[in-house]
Amino acid sequence: MKKLISVMIILTLMTTIAFAEQGENWISALKNTIQVTLNGEAVAADNLLYEGRTYVQLREISNMIGADLSWDEITQTADLKLEQTQAPVNADTGTFKKIILNTYIDPLISYAELGTTQQALYGVAFEGASKDMRYALTSEGLQIYGSFSIGTEVDMILVQKDYGLIKRTLVGDDLPKVQRESDYQVIFVPADPSKGFNFPYMIRIPSENMVKYRTEKDYLMVDMLNNGNGHSLAQCIEDAKEQLSEMWYLSMQRSQEFGFPIMMPIVPRTGVPVDETDFGQSRLYEHALDRASVYVRELTQSGKFASRNMANYDYYEVDPTLYYDFDDQIKAMITHALDYLNTNNFGLEDKVIMDGYSASGTFTDRFTNLHPEIVKMVISGATLDDMMLPTDTYKGETLNFPVGTADFKAITGKAFDMEAHNKVARLIYMGKNDTNNTVDFLDCYFEGTQSQINKLFGNPVLPRALENIELYGKSGGHGLFILDQGIEHGTSYEMNQYINTFILANLKSDTPVYPPVNYTNLEATVFE
Repeated sequence: MKKLISVMIILTLMTTIAFAEQGENWISALKNTIQVTLNGEAVAADNLLYEGRTYVQLREISNMIGADLSWDEITQTADLKLEQTQAPVNADTGTFKKIILNTYIDPLISYAELGTTQQALYGVAFEGASKDMRYALTSEGLQIYGSFSIGTEVDMILVQKDYGLIKRTLVGDDLPKVQRESDYQVIFVPADPSKGFNFPYMIRIPSENMVKYRTEKDYLMVDMLNNGNGHSLAQCIEDAKEQLSEMWYLSMQRSQEFGFPIMMPIVPRTGVPVDETDFGQSRLYEHALDRASVYVRELTQSGKFASRNMANYDYYEVDPTLYYDFDDQIKAMITHALDYLNTNNFGLEDKVIMDGYSASGTFTDRFTNLHPEIVKMVISGATLDDMMLPTDTYKGETLNFPVGTADFKAITGKAFDMEAHNKVARLIYMGKNDTNNTVDFLDCYFEGTQSQINKLFGNPVLPRALENIELYGKSGGHGLFILDQGIEHGTSYEMNQYINTFILANLKSDTPVYPPVNYTNLEATVFE
């Protein structure tokens, strides 16, 4: 399509350094003191600098932009007509041509698909996109930096250098097809509120060539992202990519050795401070599934501190509604991941293996207690001192989440079921010399819970861990609990070897199996 743009310019002709206007007034101007370019191309004609303004010959500019210049002697008017060519797309109809994204994170769109070229494109404007979405005009195409959700549509206005507008809509469609390959793959799955989860997750498909243990049944493993406070979603995505690619992460190692895909929810850890009427203050620690993270709705909607808590969320620029029913969102991610991979012929079992260490170990332990029906086995590291106990009371005091199960129904909507709890093969371990004392931190427990733990179990890590183990068995809970001698906040070679033995034994059994622990540096206690 072509348009004629007519520009009427009234000119005073200037041809010398000192010149006359109507033969009366003389002025002084500087000739050729600056360089003039048009779209990066130098203007070869003379220019004049007068009172801070630059004057160039209109004829030279008109030639460079391909315009027709005519002069009307009677009206003393120069008429500039610019013939503009615009790409034949839906620029004038108000409609947007859709482009299906081939990835949900940092997509690269070719110029051919956009209907333009790098040379012709001036810039891009987004409508309905997040405020931090950025782009770059690369030699390969339009590189967009940001994440997209399934079903999300983002409108783009492509501004051409010739002032034409191209309208495109980016659409997040179906997830890509995936299969096992010789190298590992990391797949990004965007948030899908319609499926019950407000945050994305990633799946690592292990290298088919590096599987050590071939098993009859395949499982999905789950480990929680574990990074710092206040990281943006974009940073969390980068951190998850790194964690999923590093084989020194214990869960990644086991995923590769067994050939099991591993899923990692990507949820920013907010660190928002909150108050609860009966428990005092705390700070959100979503990666450890702390008490505040499962009570976000109540903390921001009811109680005398609801307004203050909402103000804190506003201050930290966090939308609390995204975190409502947080544990249910993780469950929905797991269901979605199983459906996705099984649609691609992975043949995974319905239940998953929860495997985490430190904060993510605490997450796997607590999540398994809340949702035992979807967990085959749980491996929780560095958590004997803060594991959740399968009892409502101890020494006459009520044990609420995450210490005990007194408010289990308030969180899950159903009563605690010891039989379902004990159907999960449970291995909880930590270094015997571990001094990482979570009770001392407000981002792990509310003040009231800290006081209760110190009162009932004491503050030192090891004595508290030993008492937790004993109480677990007395309460009727089943599981294997191991202290790794000589180890602080870490894991010995023998511990990792035994974990593999534990996994193999339970893969072949429909009920929990606790193989003998034959390593002298591993102090084991088992209840079954």
